[in-house]
Amino acid sequence: METTGEEEREVRNRDEVVCGVHPRYCTYCDDTDEGQSAAEAQTNVEATLSSGEEGDSLILKRSCTAANALYSRVESVFAGVMEAMGEDLTREGVVKTPKRYAKALGEILQGYSTTPKSVVGDAIFLEDHLTGHDGSGQMVLVHDIEFFSTHRMTLLPFFGVCHVAYLPKKGNVVGLSKLARMVETLAKRLQTPEELVQEVASAMEQILDPRGVLVVGMWSLLTDRRVDGGRIVIERKGEMGAVSANEVLAMLLGSRNGRNGGGCSGCFVSTLDDAMDVTRKSFDGVRDLGRVKRGIFEMYNIAQTVSGFSIPDDVMWSSAETYAKWLVSVTAGKFTPLEHALQAARSTRQPVSGAEIVLKHGTEIFGDSRLVCIDEMLSPVGSVCEHHILPFFGVLYISVARTVDAKNTSVDLDDLRGVIWKYSRQLQLQERLVHQIADSVQSVLPPTDGIMVIMSAYHHCMRARGAEKPAACTTSIVKRGIFETDSAASLACISRFQDLKQK
Repeated sequence: METTGEEEREVRNRDEVVCGVHPRYCTYCDDTDEGQSAAEAQTNVEATLSSGEEGDSLILKRSCTAANALYSRVESVFAGVMEAMGEDLTREGVVKTPKRYAKALGEILQGYSTTPKSVVGDAIFLEDHLTGHDGSGQMVLVHDIEFFSTHRMTLLPFFGVCHVAYLPKKGNVVGLSKLARMVETLAKRLQTPEELVQEVASAMEQILDPRGVLVVGMWSLLTDRRVDGGRIVIERKGEMGAVSANEVLAMLLGSRNGRNGGGCSGCFVSTLDDAMDVTRKSFDGVRDLGRVKRGIFEMYNIAQTVSGFSIPDDVMWSSAETYAKWLVSVTAGKFTPLEHALQAARSTRQPVSGAEIVLKHGTEIFGDSRLVCIDEMLSPVGSVCEHHILPFFGVLYISVARTVDAKNTSVDLDDLRGVIWKYSRQLQLQERLVHQIADSVQSVLPPTDGIMVIMSAYHHCMRARGAEKPAACTTSIVKRGIFETDSAASLACISRFQDLKQK
């Protein structure tokens, strides 16, 4: 059975056939030159970019084959970056990571392939009930537009929500979904939170020409050692006066996402990072920070060629340095022997972060009439997915059960902190991380009767690209000992975990 061109396009779109510029299948791909070499492709793109054309006419003339050829160079360069980080590229989990990273980079920067004006298109409507007066009593507010972006100065993610309000002029209103698309387009570029909010406001002013615009951004920013959360940026234009602005802010007090832009505060904070910076130098000699930094700089120069944006070399070099240091820091656990991590944790004797919760329950009676003492810890935790080199973060719960016995000593919480640091500071999969923590806790603690580890986390690879499901949360559970055989005990732990998460 033959299919029409439109039907074929729909099939290919469902299968997510991708190219470097257009992460999903698009009409531009019909004109690609299949026989083009990488060198010819680069020449094609550079010639087009130097032609002086801008906007959609430039986008339409870009060759997707050319973009693919250039992103294959990103793949090659990032393979070198991973080697410089000390990774074994023959390991099953990371064999395809350079290719996935190149694809993810194209998706993260796809906002350069379109403009807010083209996104809005003709979705500006004239509402008759507003044309008979000045519309001074009318305000439109679309709030909780989730966004995910990349900071231009660090190349690390920032994310949160954007609230857009405007005062219509001459009865002109814009399709509500287009506001979300506009925010997404501008967020899928190298940005700063302040500039993103300003650009959304400017785009609204230029495209819709309203009487006034107010844009509020609430965001969290991942830095080299922590997550800065709960920040707010406000941009006001035109006739959006103080009274109207205060009305908008009053309505946003109940915003479900306005509190912290993602709930990851404390996830990448660890008192052990500073301690391990000193001790790690004696045994972490397999990695080359300079090579990592040069590779990142080269990749983003390639991305600039493909996507048509321009950032000064000194700014990009500084950003590459910050990102390289972050990558080396968040993967340090792989190159740190467990005994060194435990020694550092015992010497600092401080919580991993201020958000850590520790409980000692005393005794409980289990199904076989044993008296068991329960020690629990709930701690924020962050790691990096080995498939796309994007963060995942959330909370980690550990419950240790010990039969009440004079020979048993209490659990050393510093050992738990050392274990968490060691295995979260690696390229990871969440499923593997919880197993490694459970096995390691079992090996370093005095004999236990049971261990239960639960991790609930948001994955940036699911939020900022690919499926783009911001609310999707992954929970992994590992049980050892009595928690495998006593369902009441495991259910009690799950209940306490849920309660602790709300604190």
